[in-house]
Amino acid sequence: MRLLIAIIATLSWLSVANAAGTGVTVLNGIPGTSPGVAPPAGSTVEVQPTITNMVSGTANTTAAATTTTLLAAVASRRLYITAYSCHNTGATAALISFQDGSNGTTIWTTMVGAGTGANLSSGSNPLFKTTSGNGLFFISASASTTIYCSASAFSGT
Repeated sequence: MRLLIAIIATLSWLSVANAAGTGVTVLNGIPGTSPGVAPPAGSTVEVQPTITNMVSGTANTTAAATTTTLLAAVASRRLYITAYSCHNTGATAALISFQDGSNGTTIWTTMVGAGTGANLSSGSNPLFKTTSGNGLFFISASASTTIYCSASAFSGT
């Protein structure tokens, strides 16, 4: 009940502030509006730019402790990983480590069960990033029939 009252009070304040033209900032756009529809008076709409520098890759491995290239390096640019998917065809669970460069620092890990997969997507928001000029690699802690991994990212400074 207290939470409901707090939400109603906040919405009321935002409506009053917006109507008064105090410049309430809307960071993620206005839900339910279409291009060409003007925002309410006093609002500022921040639009996510179109990402044109997308990169993606797929690779597989059957060995343990072997670094495998997933996304190639982009000269003088970081890779901002926005999604990954891994699938394990074997009968043994595997810990997958994503690395910043070949045999580099582990920057993200996920567990892939026997005969299952692991997926994570954040839309256009990065989950993790590489160092400038490094590619994204992955390594499995245990051997398996085949472990497939895919990743999507964008490059930037």
